[in-house]
Amino acid sequence: MFREKRKKIDLTPKLTLAIVLLYMIGIDNEVTHDETTYLISVMHGDSHIIKEANEYLQNAIKMDLSFEMFLDESIKILTENQKECIIINLIDIMLVDGVVRKNEQKLLDFILKKYQFDTKKYSMYKEMITIKNDHSIFNI
Repeated sequence: MFREKRKKIDLTPKLTLAIVLLYMIGIDNEVTHDETTYLISVMHGDSHIIKEANEYLQNAIKMDLSFEMFLDESIKILTENQKECIIINLIDIMLVDGVVRKNEQKLLDFILKKYQFDTKKYSMYKEMITIKNDHSIFNI
């Protein structure tokens, strides 16, 4: 029987950021224009890394690799600053459409726990990003 040959994709910090953001975008099965625009902006228009992140996720599904296994691998390659950057971007993308869905918050809580991220810092960042994204204060 013919077997599809899969390219092994090694995790890098930048690829990890793209994968985590894609996972957050897809967790509610509703990809919005704002989320897509945010992803492209954060990745500085690097369509190659976004494509590679998609391939990684597709391969993970085919190989029955869980998101938790991915996070465990990512912990090995990320610095504390990189983890913090990922968390901040996750908060921002979660709040970009103005609605925090239960499964988005659950995913973020899981990542916070895996990355052993300080909950006080998280609360502070979430509050600041909520204010940043609330353009209603300008009657826009």
